Amino acid sequence: VFEPSKQVALQLLGSGNENFPMHKLGVDMLRKLSLHHDYALVLLRDGYYLEALRYIRRNK
Repeated sequence: VFEPSKQVALQLLGSGNENFPMHKLGVDMLRKLSLHHDYALVLLRDGYYLEALRYIRRNK
């Protein structure tokens, strides 16, 4: 068990290239921590352009 933080989320994203569930956990952690900029960048990097735009509009 670990405490959610930006550093943990980024580590999960980094190791998630080989492991999709870890990547998803990192993305979800960014969203739950309200790290809007980082979350939107990950969505864009992963190719989820429309979802990123919708998220940005909702969380200006």
